[in-house]
Amino acid sequence: MERLSRRFTVDFNYNSNHIEGSTLTYGQTEILLLFGKVIGEADVRDVQEMTASNAGLRMMKYEAKRMRMYGGMMVNE
Repeated sequence: MERLSRRFTVDFNYNSNHIEGSTLTYGQTEILLLFGKVIGEADVRDVQEMTASNAGLRMMKYEAKRMRMYGGMMVNE
């Protein structure tokens, strides 16, 4: 499950950012998301957008788990 989750994270972020014009390669995206480092030359804006995209994905995963725990109801804290 962990490998599948990592693969989904990289694929989702790479594809959605690539559609928006990101110049990061798949390999650069993978290294950035898994290790927090950039290999080779990369536009600072692309790196920031990829990092923000990944943060949004993590927030969605967290909320989905939380909703499942409470029977699908949104519970505000």
